Amino acid sequence: MRNHYAIESSPSRSRRDVLLVLAGLALVGCSSSASRPSSGGAGGSGGTGGKDSSSGGGSGLSSGGRGGTATQGSGRMGAGGIASGGGAGRGAGGDVTGGGAGRAAAGGTGGVAGAAGVVAGAGGVVAGAGGVTGAGGMTTGAGGTAGKSGTGGVAGLGGSSGVGGGGGATGPQSYTSTWTSVDQHPAAAEWLQDAKFGLWTHWGAFSVPAFYSEWYAGYMFDKNGNSGGCYKHHVATFGDPFTTFGYDKFLTGGTDLKGNPVKFEPKLVTDGGKWDPDAWAQLFVDAGAKVAAPVGIHHDGFAMWDSKCTEWNSVSKGPKLDLVGLLAKAYRAHGMKLMVSSHDAYNFLGYYQYVPAQTDRSLKTLYGQDGKPAGEALWLCELKELIDGCQPDHMWHDGSVGDISDATVLSYLSYYYNKGVEWGRDVVVSNAGNDLAGHPGEVRQYERSGNGSLSSTFWISEESVSLNTWGYVDGMPYFSAKSLLDALIDRVSMNGFFLLNISPMADGTIPQAQKDLLLTMGAWLKVFGESIYSTRPWTKCCEGPTTIGGNFGSGPAEGTATDIRFNRSKDNKSLYAIALGWPANNQMIITSLKSASVDVSSIKNVTFLGDGSTCTYTQDSSGLKITLPSGQNYPNGYAVKLTFSGTVPPAK
Repeated sequence: MRNHYAIESSPSRSRRDVLLVLAGLALVGCSSSASRPSSGGAGGSGGTGGKDSSSGGGSGLSSGGRGGTATQGSGRMGAGGIASGGGAGRGAGGDVTGGGAGRAAAGGTGGVAGAAGVVAGAGGVVAGAGGVTGAGGMTTGAGGTAGKSGTGGVAGLGGSSGVGGGGGATGPQSYTSTWTSVDQHPAAAEWLQDAKFGLWTHWGAFSVPAFYSEWYAGYMFDKNGNSGGCYKHHVATFGDPFTTFGYDKFLTGGTDLKGNPVKFEPKLVTDGGKWDPDAWAQLFVDAGAKVAAPVGIHHDGFAMWDSKCTEWNSVSKGPKLDLVGLLAKAYRAHGMKLMVSSHDAYNFLGYYQYVPAQTDRSLKTLYGQDGKPAGEALWLCELKELIDGCQPDHMWHDGSVGDISDATVLSYLSYYYNKGVEWGRDVVVSNAGNDLAGHPGEVRQYERSGNGSLSSTFWISEESVSLNTWGYVDGMPYFSAKSLLDALIDRVSMNGFFLLNISPMADGTIPQAQKDLLLTMGAWLKVFGESIYSTRPWTKCCEGPTTIGGNFGSGPAEGTATDIRFNRSKDNKSLYAIALGWPANNQMIITSLKSASVDVSSIKNVTFLGDGSTCTYTQDSSGLKITLPSGQNYPNGYAVKLTFSGTVPPAK
């Protein structure tokens, strides 16, 4: 992370703000050559799984020739995909299923759209069934046109809906490299607003020394400062970083002072190693995550994929594996959206400040010494490479984006947004601090903190399982599972998304203590997840004495039984009240629903989500008092669902 937080004193760091890009795609795998459009032949087949498999179709993008019809095959094209000539049929397992409301690629004849076209939410326009897609056009159906979705819309067959998104069905259909253009991009895709929870892994060559933090790569050269004692540790363990053991040795191979080989070289379990991408993915699913995220490249400048932009990549060096590609395949196979984070803007803008000028051309690149123009060109090259090769659902950028020229940033944003249009998917960019301040097309992001109050706009909160580091460190302490779960509940109630980082060991092992944290959260979400996923904020987020988070670096606090957080269903017919502990007398008192504040006469029933039982309740001047079912006890908190005959009344 650009804003590394440590208990020890360290050189003052001003906050460098963060850029996050999110896009919804369904291709499996991630390589520099994957997902290129193919010409000629039939369009690829779509269905459950990953890459389109029929010959000539490549990744489901085809120009010229006959457009293929999506089938129940092994691909992931689904409705709303891009087809040359033919309509995208029902694609079981695709991110958007149902009849094709896709765009016809240039050069193909107009295909017939499947049922339902695009279904808009409230305020949108519904496309009728059986519309015909003209070349390059959107589907129109009898009796309607395919307009943007309204607030809270529900995706129908072949459609995408809701506030936010962009590039696909809900945003402008082309972008230029100007702020005027990219500022038209809708801010938050509905899939992100529904997902609520993502898991992230800071894993790389910095995990090998397992000392201080993921900033070890830069701090190991600070021989005159107090950068966590990294320089002294490095000299005592590996040797002099300036002469015998630079950071590059963790990537190309070296030996420590005891003669042990040292290298970032995780091996797959299938090759006798300890790294199992599928096991990571299953753990994340069991934890309740809907988004999964590897670090693609950190400040150290080492690309964790098969990059053609830089020789410092995980296929040419280190493990000789496309780490991001293998994780992308595993995460998508388990039904999660893919995020890839890019932190390398700071690589050439100050991270390696303690490294002397290099004479070796290759090391100059690794240590960010090629100059700002070359650094920006590399940054842009790598991002476009990840976009084209991985087609991630969520690309996250850390630090110094505001110090990159507008021309380069706009080239990147317009490229990504136009790819979203091409893919027929909603893509999202988020930023932290002031890097993109004043630009309405992006979502605000907070590192190790929360917004602190209910927000009218969707936002993202990031936290790690440990206060002092994002990467693995020997003996690292952890937050409690309850505090992390409470942080998730708290952020969601304020109209936020919770992105939680874990720290795998260099060999790909996830420590059991971290697994236990995730599984505790997942067990709660399995029972009470209805109160979290696909919800929207109520007019009030919270009640109770505890502030769960809000200040940078303070860490999440544990809530109590009197701390209650609120969400509502997307149709605004149900209100969820989530208590952060279990009351001693089995009675929930919601002071926000006292008789002077909310008219509860239209309540149809109150349901305890723990077992689905109906609860009795009374209301007086002190609050709504709900009798919880006997024999239940959830110390990590619980949720009740209040269903109304009309819409949920606002809080006064």
